Amino acid sequence: MKVYWTPWCEYQKGDLRTPECMILFEEPTPVYKELSPSRDMGSDNYFKCPAFIDLCKNTYVVKAPFDLDVHYNQLNETLHISQAQDIYDLYCTNRPKGPNARKIITLPPRYLFYSDDDIMMESLPCFLQNSKIKWDLIPGKYNIGKWIRPIDFTIELHDEHHTLHFKKNDPLFYIRFTTKNDEKIELERVEFTKQLYDLGDACTAVKKRQGDTPLKTLYESAESFLKAFRKKEKKSQNNT
Repeated sequence: MKVYWTPWCEYQKGDLRTPECMILFEEPTPVYKELSPSRDMGSDNYFKCPAFIDLCKNTYVVKAPFDLDVHYNQLNETLHISQAQDIYDLYCTNRPKGPNARKIITLPPRYLFYSDDDIMMESLPCFLQNSKIKWDLIPGKYNIGKWIRPIDFTIELHDEHHTLHFKKNDPLFYIRFTTKNDEKIELERVEFTKQLYDLGDACTAVKKRQGDTPLKTLYESAESFLKAFRKKEKKSQNNT
């Protein structure tokens, strides 16, 4: 079963912003392949355990696209990063909720995954990795055949006094795909077009506009919209 993916950028007046992220936001890596080289396969028998192998099936790791230092200023509830302002503007979100609440922030990278099939995608913390981190991933799960929107890296800080340091290729989070018949998925990169941007932006905007709408309702609302998108996409492929 195919899962289409692309890095997510923003468009402004028809032009792609931060086009370098089309290169920097690399393809997610199968988690079993990522973990195996760092383990002694002879002694770490759980790597041969069918239950562990099944857990890793259709699971990929998303890595840091570049070095990034992140500091949250608790006094004025501001977020500072070591990258340029355009990266902050397009990929970072600061969600202060007062002095007694844990701070939630969104950082790069951002991706878009979708499929023509009924596939659930969930974001998960990195198990067997990231043992000394000072944040928790905010997980999520939705059907990428019925709802097409970007997935980002959103975390809850343990302690706002610490500066976070991310190095390029550090594991950030896992994405796991669940299919109806436990079929293996195949990632296929697609071009990030203005049409895809408008599609993902529309789904994100609906969620913001309607608040806590159940996913089932969102799936039903978007059905005809996604059908039109697929029809146009198929026609475009046939003309190439």
